[in-house]
Amino acid sequence: MTRATRTPGFGRSIGFDYFAIAIGARLPFAMMVVGVLTMVVDARESLALGGLTSAVVGLATMVTGPLLGMAADRYGQRTVLLVAGIANAMGLVAIVLVAYSQASDASVLAAAAFTGATAPQVSAMSRTRMDAAVTRRGGTPRLREAVMGYESAVDEVVFVFGPAVVGLLAVALSPAAAVLSAAGLTAVFVVLFALHRTARTATPVEGRAASAPIGALATGGIVTVALGALAMGLFFGTALTALTAFTEARGAADQTGLIYGAMGVGSAVLALSVGLFPARFTLRARWFVFSLVLLGGTVCAALAESPLQITLALLIAGCGIGPTLATVYTLAAQRAPFGRTATVMTMLGSGVIVGQALASAAVGALAESAAAPVVPWTPVISATILVILALADRMTRTVDAMPEHLITISAVVFRDAHGAVLTVRKRGTSRFMLPGGKPEIGETAAEAAVREVREELGVDVSLDALDEVGVFHAPAANEDGHVVEATVFSCDALVFAEPAAEIEELRWLDTDAALPDDLAPLLEHRVLPVLAH
Repeated sequence: MTRATRTPGFGRSIGFDYFAIAIGARLPFAMMVVGVLTMVVDARESLALGGLTSAVVGLATMVTGPLLGMAADRYGQRTVLLVAGIANAMGLVAIVLVAYSQASDASVLAAAAFTGATAPQVSAMSRTRMDAAVTRRGGTPRLREAVMGYESAVDEVVFVFGPAVVGLLAVALSPAAAVLSAAGLTAVFVVLFALHRTARTATPVEGRAASAPIGALATGGIVTVALGALAMGLFFGTALTALTAFTEARGAADQTGLIYGAMGVGSAVLALSVGLFPARFTLRARWFVFSLVLLGGTVCAALAESPLQITLALLIAGCGIGPTLATVYTLAAQRAPFGRTATVMTMLGSGVIVGQALASAAVGALAESAAAPVVPWTPVISATILVILALADRMTRTVDAMPEHLITISAVVFRDAHGAVLTVRKRGTSRFMLPGGKPEIGETAAEAAVREVREELGVDVSLDALDEVGVFHAPAANEDGHVVEATVFSCDALVFAEPAAEIEELRWLDTDAALPDDLAPLLEHRVLPVLAH
């Protein structure tokens, strides 16, 4: 592993202020569904309308979330988040004003739709930034798993404590105060998140033709992880609502937040640990194993008869949900079509929130009906769906979601005694790039790199002399509408190269000076930022 892929350096490159800002920007999203439900019930004295309003928020988020992701992929996150964040804060204020006015119920639902439609999707955008940052630093699988584990742990903590914050504010002040607080947090932290320098990390794709077609989102591997996110949202909604019914029936409603928090602790700890799992414990195997752990915990919770028993059961369930959430998002990051990462992440984020909203509304209605005895088993149903999806994913052949016009190459970074990087220009072209080329049938990436530098430069290097820098994607320099997938190696050996084969010119690039405007996109936008670290 090169120095560029060590986690401490990764954290410093992001900026430690980012992590606090991202948590603050996530919190109103977790407060929104439960907060709106509680506020509407208080304002209109109708549980049915409250549940319907909450469901409308979730459905609107599900519809527009991926559209916001597409816009971020095309135009960058900063503009999209600023517009969505300000509009969402206004929507949260508006729904409070409408709910407590003499306006019709339809007006309340319209305000809910606007609020859900403008939800900023901070979790998805943060994962997109982190995935892009990992790629720029070499894209090592272990680092990506650790980063996605952290993101899932934060989501878990926020999803657990978001409703708790709503409950505290509703009791201490009023249900309206909880929604207005979410509006204030959105106006402050989402704007800070949008303006943070990491917004430049997830840069839009250079050129519309370079991104994968929208149809690539319909592949089996993307569909199963999107449904997995929906099932996790169903679990969050069913678990909280079923737990609330359990504690209220035993006169211990004040313990709901504490018991639910126990699940969050186990989930967060296990999610943070996914980067330590051995490589042979594959992502698909993890999804299946930990969803089974979740299923076991929910069965124990359904059979529990005391607050202590259900706390222990949810602690077990938490040990399953955290790693499952982290695993599903890691799979999504791996499978996201080129140029569509934010779209995929918002699909998953929308799935979680709409699952939570629908489950909360449906289970809340069940709790007040003759079917109330079924309520403790609704989390079991959600966990069973996750197990089934894990099995389906294991049987799904995941097709590479890159465009059909993908060019796979190997390339090598050579430096001289002063640190300059060797670049080459092929005959009949104008762009300078790293030496390298396409692998032949049966060759590994490293073997292709050794052969290409021998053919192009007359330089013999051994496989042992190559250190992998990472795998990168970028628009092709000389083939319009194509994308290159480059496995890039570094070689410390000092070389004396001469142009050969199709190489017309060699040039040593001083990376400390102003860069020329004739570099290939792969070198300029992907490799050089990594080498700078």
